[in-house]
Amino acid sequence: MNTRIVLPMFTTVAALVVAAPSASATASALDRLHVRVVTLRDAEQQAWIARGVSTGRLSLADAATLEREQARIVSVQAAPERSGHQSVDDALRVQHLQDLQDWAILGRNGVIGPRA
Repeated sequence: MNTRIVLPMFTTVAALVVAAPSASATASALDRLHVRVVTLRDAEQQAWIARGVSTGRLSLADAATLEREQARIVSVQAAPERSGHQSVDDALRVQHLQDLQDWAILGRNGVIGPRA
């Protein structure tokens, strides 16, 4: 069996990466993490809307309004991504919009707020 060991080269490259991480590498890793979190929140909100429609707590008009707002949040998020970097202010703005969307969805589903 003909096996090659590539470990010394890999170790050297890994040591260089660990020894001197650049600020841009850290920033892009944070950008990717933020995008994943936003995407997961969006998926959760989509599930809440679908559950509200299926249980009858959300009308189709309410669902359409919530979907439009989600599309707006996605476009707000996509603008800084196109430029290649998302600032902390951009990330906080998207997080705030998603927080408001959470409240809107859960409020219309009757999960939070006054009970009818």
